Amino acid sequence: MKLTALVLTLCVAVHANSNGGSETCCVDMVPKHPVDAQSSPFAKTGYKVSVDKEKISDGGEAKITVSGERPFKGYLLQVRDGETAIGTFDIAANDGHSKTINCFTKEKNMATHNNANDKKSVSVTWKPPKGVKKTYTVYVTVAENGGVFWVRQPTAKITVE
Repeated sequence: MKLTALVLTLCVAVHANSNGGSETCCVDMVPKHPVDAQSSPFAKTGYKVSVDKEKISDGGEAKITVSGERPFKGYLLQVRDGETAIGTFDIAANDGHSKTINCFTKEKNMATHNNANDKKSVSVTWKPPKGVKKTYTVYVTVAENGGVFWVRQPTAKITVE
């Protein structure tokens, strides 16, 4: 009986997050799954975040890619200045993998998945705020599935010059 309840709970949680994260994930980047995040080192997962440009000019943009040796179901992505999500993500309306979320009363400053299909790689475009030249950190949450996920991992850096 307990196993059946656990399986049903996991199914509901995976279905509930199949269209991506929500504003409830903005601060801690924790998906609302009924299990704890993995504590194993993210660097050893086979998942990574890369940027096409580590330095961009004020008014420029960078392509950020989340990829994995194994497929993943979902992700949350923010570029942060300390604890604050900064800049905006530009995602086409017909993108089959990603969408934006508004966090901290700002528009489009978190990217997430828009379906629960397996993904090997997703790319989004990030634009920094105008007139602020500094180095920002890209944070990611990657969900291999509803029960296996790593939360708010600092990854790449982007410097706006």
